[in-house]
Amino acid sequence: MKISDHILSIAVIALVMTTAGAGTASAQFGSLGKKLKQSVKTKVDDAARNAKIDAKNKANDQVKDATGYDNETRTYHPEGDAPVNYKKTYTPSAEAKAADPLATSTEVQNGFTKSRGEIHAFYENLPDEIVISYFKPYYKEENKKWYDLDDTWHDRHMYAFMNLFEKNLAATEDYRHVFADYFEVAPGVKIPADQTFQNAWTLQYIADPTSSSAFVFYLYAYAYSRMENHIWTTWEQPKGSVLPADYNKILFARNSMAFELATTVLPYSVLNHWADFFIADIEKKSDVYGKYFSWIMANTILKNIMPKHEKHNTSDDAYRVKLSQFEAKYENVDFGRQLGLSKKAAVDEPKGVTVSAEIKAIGNKAGKEITYGEFEKLIYHASKWSELKEQKYPYRTTGYGISVSIVFKTGGKRYVLPGQLVKATQGNNAFIQNADPSMAKPLK
Repeated sequence: MKISDHILSIAVIALVMTTAGAGTASAQFGSLGKKLKQSVKTKVDDAARNAKIDAKNKANDQVKDATGYDNETRTYHPEGDAPVNYKKTYTPSAEAKAADPLATSTEVQNGFTKSRGEIHAFYENLPDEIVISYFKPYYKEENKKWYDLDDTWHDRHMYAFMNLFEKNLAATEDYRHVFADYFEVAPGVKIPADQTFQNAWTLQYIADPTSSSAFVFYLYAYAYSRMENHIWTTWEQPKGSVLPADYNKILFARNSMAFELATTVLPYSVLNHWADFFIADIEKKSDVYGKYFSWIMANTILKNIMPKHEKHNTSDDAYRVKLSQFEAKYENVDFGRQLGLSKKAAVDEPKGVTVSAEIKAIGNKAGKEITYGEFEKLIYHASKWSELKEQKYPYRTTGYGISVSIVFKTGGKRYVLPGQLVKATQGNNAFIQNADPSMAKPLK
């Protein structure tokens, strides 16, 4: 499947961007507690660190036990005791060498710290605690879709991710997107199709957790799973099928490990780098989706990951200023609405009639009070006020109205929205009603 130029450009940018000094062999790594078994010297004693985490989590145990989510300390809690040593260099098996052309590759892609061969050998040694049994071994033809093995699979994952992400984010009228696509990994055992890129990029990051590029693809998977704009994507299990028995537990453990690595092993400078990159990218992008995409990534790093990193300093003025400026600039920008509007077919500007200067002044004042875009003008579909009456006897007049079309701008584009200009029976105070933003359409 051919990847679009827009998607490819994002993929290429993400791959070539690196952080100076990040991911080097001499980087200092923090402890991963029970989650990762490794022999590295740390500045913080494991027992003391675990006790500190337990103390912080105590107030949220009930929420954690019920949902696996912790809003106060870490988004994911370490779970299990998966024996993963990300610093170890594994040797590919004879079977992997025969089936995988990159099993012995020494190529280190831009922004990575490990070669392709080392990452693939890591895949071969992933523990059952964090990878679905049906996804192993990675080199079998039917399993390749679950990993980022080569450029072809990477492009397929990017294409699927970008299209699904955009579809979900543009769903301004239906905030619950039911996802029904799946892969059948065994008779009656079906797994959501979007797990292809989520599994691939999360495991790739676990394999190379100090990598700047591996992190940014993990970020994509993480942001997709969270859907920052509160459009919740749910998967509809096909009738007569089941998920693997330990599916949810394994995904939780996998995601927990990746997040633990991103908030301990990954250099804090990498988070700063990508936050700055995506903040700048919001203004560089000309299309709504590009701006929205970069806003989500910047917002995710600034609010969900950086504050949880063990090197984060709550008194760091540089971070606090960056977050404050980011929020101030974009707090009133509704990228979701802009994206939803941009997906609609453009229409001709409606024709109107001439109204008196008095009505026009009242309309302009009311129009400037709308909050869903930059007001441009009202198009009037009647030259005089019509009486608005009660629906029941004695049918008293409650006000006066004129049918209008509201023309406004958002994201640099013009839109039109039907509505009604209404004023009271006394005075000239007026407002616009019956103007549902979801009914707006772009103008040609």
